[in-house]
Amino acid sequence: MSVLDKLPGIDKLPGIDRLAATLSSGAERVVDGPLRGLIDELLRERGVPGAAELAAVQARHEALGAELAAAEARLGAAEAEARGLRAEVARLWATVDDLQHDLAESREQLVAAQAAAQAAPAAPLAAGPAPTDDDDAGGARIGPDGQVEVQGERLQVDPAPAGQRLKKARSGRWMVGGRFVRATPVGDAG
Repeated sequence: MSVLDKLPGIDKLPGIDRLAATLSSGAERVVDGPLRGLIDELLRERGVPGAAELAAVQARHEALGAELAAAEARLGAAEAEARGLRAEVARLWATVDDLQHDLAESREQLVAAQAAAQAAPAAPLAAGPAPTDDDDAGGARIGPDGQVEVQGERLQVDPAPAGQRLKKARSGRWMVGGRFVRATPVGDAG
């Protein structure tokens, strides 16, 4: 109960409520400032951080949390890559094992073939004339007029390579000396 409450009829005076509110808020400011200063000083003496220090620590904590999340993501990616590399290494080792096995089998087959060749009697060499390039199947010499008969077909080619052999390549095209040439049918051979 305040002093004003004890005075009879004081509440009927105009503006007394405003005056009381103004006085009380002023008193609060007068007491609040020094009291806050005292409390802040006591907290500093005891090593308790202030509001600015707490805000800085909280900001640093949030930054470290973000760095930790990024590091965890990088770690997850590195682990996935390591698993992939481990699988690739295992596949390569399996390939090496397969190749070593194939090589061992090939060596065994070679040794067996060499032993069989040494054990077999030598076959006599066939006597006869040495083959000539005219005996080469699928080819014939180009005449001076550029005509040639090959495989039962009479063809006309450029007479420049006269005397050289005209052969049919695997592709079906005609070749002279390793170069493709145009050959056109002349008519039925024979």
